[in-house]
Amino acid sequence: MTGAKDRMREKKMRNQPRNVTYTSAGRGAGRGQGSQVCGWVRGHQPGGHGYSQDLPKYITASYFAKARAAEVNAMLKAASSPAGSCRVFSALPKHMRRRAMSHDSKRLPLRLREGALRLAERSQRTPDQQKKPVPKSRSRRARRRHGNLLLEFNRRQKKSRWLETHIWHAKRFHMRKSWSFCVPLTPTAKSFRASYRAMDTHALLQDLSYFCCLELQGSEDQILRALARLTNKQTGRTFAAVSCLSGARQGILQLYKADRFPQGSLGPAEFLWRPRAPDASLRQLWIWLHPALKQEVLSELLLVCRCSQAVSEDRHPEADRHPEADRHPEADRHPEADRHPEADLYPEADRHPEADRHPEADRHPEADRHPEADRHPEADRHPEADRHPEADRHPEADLYPEADRHPEADRHPEADRHPEADRHPEADRHPEADRHPEADRHPEADRHPEADRHPEADRHPEADRHPEADRHPEADRHPEADPAGRKRKRKRDGGDTGPPSKRLLGDGTRPAGAPVRWESTDTHITIRDLTMEIVRFRLIGPLAHTVLTDTLRPASEMLSGENESLHQQQTHTFQLLRGVCSTAELPAGCVLGLTVDDPRLTLPQKRGKTVPDPQLSTEEDGVRDLRLRGVPAHCSQSSLWDESTRECVTRDRLSDRELNRSRSALLVPGSRLSSSSAVPVLLVHHAGRVCGEERRHWGSGWDLLLPKGWGMAFWVPLVYRGVRVGGLHMSVKHSQFMGQPHFPHDYPDCPAGVRFQSEQELELLEKFKRRPPSKRTNFIKHGCLAPFRCPWQQLTEEWEELVSLSEETASRDETPFTVLRSLKELRLLSGWIRHRMRLRMTPDPPRTRLRMTPDPPLTRLGVTPDPPLTPAAATALQQEFRRSLIWVRLRLLSKGQPALHAMVCVPTTSDLQLLRTDGHCSGPQEPRHTDHLRDPQEPRHTDPARSDPQEPRHTDPARSDPADPERRERVLRGVCPPPLPRVVSHCSRQTLGWVTQGDFSLTSGCGEALALISLTGLTHTLLTQPKDQRGLLLLRNPSSLQYRFAQISLDT
Repeated sequence: MTGAKDRMREKKMRNQPRNVTYTSAGRGAGRGQGSQVCGWVRGHQPGGHGYSQDLPKYITASYFAKARAAEVNAMLKAASSPAGSCRVFSALPKHMRRRAMSHDSKRLPLRLREGALRLAERSQRTPDQQKKPVPKSRSRRARRRHGNLLLEFNRRQKKSRWLETHIWHAKRFHMRKSWSFCVPLTPTAKSFRASYRAMDTHALLQDLSYFCCLELQGSEDQILRALARLTNKQTGRTFAAVSCLSGARQGILQLYKADRFPQGSLGPAEFLWRPRAPDASLRQLWIWLHPALKQEVLSELLLVCRCSQAVSEDRHPEADRHPEADRHPEADRHPEADRHPEADLYPEADRHPEADRHPEADRHPEADRHPEADRHPEADRHPEADRHPEADRHPEADLYPEADRHPEADRHPEADRHPEADRHPEADRHPEADRHPEADRHPEADRHPEADRHPEADRHPEADRHPEADRHPEADRHPEADPAGRKRKRKRDGGDTGPPSKRLLGDGTRPAGAPVRWESTDTHITIRDLTMEIVRFRLIGPLAHTVLTDTLRPASEMLSGENESLHQQQTHTFQLLRGVCSTAELPAGCVLGLTVDDPRLTLPQKRGKTVPDPQLSTEEDGVRDLRLRGVPAHCSQSSLWDESTRECVTRDRLSDRELNRSRSALLVPGSRLSSSSAVPVLLVHHAGRVCGEERRHWGSGWDLLLPKGWGMAFWVPLVYRGVRVGGLHMSVKHSQFMGQPHFPHDYPDCPAGVRFQSEQELELLEKFKRRPPSKRTNFIKHGCLAPFRCPWQQLTEEWEELVSLSEETASRDETPFTVLRSLKELRLLSGWIRHRMRLRMTPDPPRTRLRMTPDPPLTRLGVTPDPPLTPAAATALQQEFRRSLIWVRLRLLSKGQPALHAMVCVPTTSDLQLLRTDGHCSGPQEPRHTDHLRDPQEPRHTDPARSDPQEPRHTDPARSDPADPERRERVLRGVCPPPLPRVVSHCSRQTLGWVTQGDFSLTSGCGEALALISLTGLTHTLLTQPKDQRGLLLLRNPSSLQYRFAQISLDT
């Protein structure tokens, strides 16, 4: 038999019974000799002896049939009794099968229909506890209904709250769930360089509404006395700063636990005082925090303010919901209806002052004397007779307009001739009568002559007998029960008869009864949690003010209680911003209050890029005064501080649908609509790079504060002005380009920073494990002990021990490390680093070489020069801040790109001499280390250089106990397991610290890194370096053996 026939025969034998085999002997003997020699052999071959290849001369029919009967019966049973996922229709040929056979037995032939029915009955007789509950399936059309979408969106916000711009971001960004929020991370398109150009030349837009706001209200002296325990003057500004106390400036400070400075760091915070009012004795203070440190700061505030009484503001579920009607079916409702969403739930809502002034109420003075109203059979049995009867019977009326019609009303012979016949005559007296969907389709419905004269409309017999027909719980499950044969819209699951779902606004996911306000009976201070109550947008770039002046228009009508003269002064100051060339020209932190019109009224037809026009502002004196002095203090006042004003503005917001309807009714298409709503806003200027000598004021911009519910109304007009939108990743890069620490990445001594490092370690470790073992970096051979998390505590302890041993003053306490933030000591260290010969890259033909040029002398009048660097001064600083870290900025002198957790090392004398002789030197290299943690199964090669066999060997701690398999599983190949050896002297160059942020900087055109290094190690290094090369360090990435020269700078 040929090879092809052999393979074909094996393919056919795959599905044969086990007792029918094709022997290998016959296969080999019959190769090339035809089919006479080889044959089929049945049964088992004990001992490896084969049976005869010849056919039997005779067989006994009875025995042969009896042997085959069992096999035939098993085959018939398997075909006739389907099991598992098999069905009866699987017995049919494939060309006769239909998809509907799985649920419709009439599609099956008659001979198989009975078996299908039995199978269906057996599945129904299965106990419920054994059946797996099948979720109720809904069509995509039903799922995409706006009311059902809102229910789904609200359910998905139970764990991670959404910003008001979440839907817009989710279509264009990668989203990340962090700090109980769903925040945008990076855009799906390549836009890193475009975002940098926007920050550098135009404007970048970010949504920072996830930042938490805590409001303190009380006496100014009591607030300052309590908050003084959380700050320290050595770190900079406090809550009592004169420039910020008036409310004209926003301040930034560092918070600590009560009376724990310099230990117990919490994190940075921004604060803003409300300007003083002439007749107000209490002050208001807003403290803006990152959500990662909100709970720690709130606990400390309750402690220092002695606010032990928690007040739970039980607001109705509809109170925090948005009166959104642009995509809702209830957009047909009157604008006044959106202002009172609880009108159907609370009878008191009918007595709202707006109800008495309803425009529809004055149109029907004769409504009370209508003849049909006195003859209504249900008039005596309804205490709410003034309300529309359909309002109680149709709680879903706003969500499903068709539900307002009675199912029997379609049968009435006069119903088609009188579309308004279903309306009760009493509806004309109800202030909410415009809620009826027919009212918007028929503006003259209230004056329809036939509607009031129809005698059978209100006395329909079926309507009186079935007052609850539309609320029947089975109505949504049997849409075909409509006698008219019409499909009715499906109600919400569970027969919920509550009001229609609205989009959650503010912190709507807070549990019911959770306290949002705390009061103190001793200090009379009230703390209120305003998280998600105020929308905060950030514009970064030199033309951020131009985008704001082009988007916002001062309100033509002021809010109630506002001062007209103050509004005019604020408008004049806002118009002066047009004459400013760059946002960086204004004083840092100035605040401007303003009341503006709805920006959707001035939305451009096409998206364009806003450019400045210097000719718009002709008041040069006013612009000059604004650049020098900033915004006046009285212009910082805003109605946004009042909670009642914020709630009123949120409630009175017009929906997009109503706005578009008014726009379509214009006589001249494209003309501007008249403004009907004014919005109070706050414009807060934030400074860019204020420390250092390079790129001063880079990254400055404006923050726009809005009441909740107005996020998308301002977001889309800002995007239409040509700004670039950034996410969380660009916030980190913005801080890196400015040379400032970013929270919580660069705060390892804060609780939020510790949690971030733990999460980052797990993320990097999982990413490392996802790579194949052959493609993973062996960090042990590269001499990197901490590729995923930096051991800051061990670093400070080892440097203290190293320096103390030389001075014989070692200490053994367990003091935790801190980050040095005292401005006096930081300026002293910065002066020691600057007093050196600076390396500059100067073009010198025919090649570029490094020249040593001294820094210009820093002499200022009235400023005491810093003391020089001496061993005594360094020792005094080391003893005062023994285990402290310093946040520094590193710039590579040659090529290279710093990576995360790169090692900052001390160069040796030979390294500095090499750089002096060759300015183009890349740097030294680290010798490759030996991996002592290799696989235990690998054979250990003996070292021929070892002469003493009794010398102790360096053994693997995981291999010391071969009977411990769990410990070997915990050891990851290529990563040094804990406990770590000495991190300072592990490599050929001593380690000073590690990089927390590193990348190629587009602002400076070279590699830059932000690192934390040991204060003790830095002062020890500066003392040993030559004066002309002071501040030169080495940088090495975790996955490389190449050191790069870098220059250290300390910006204060």
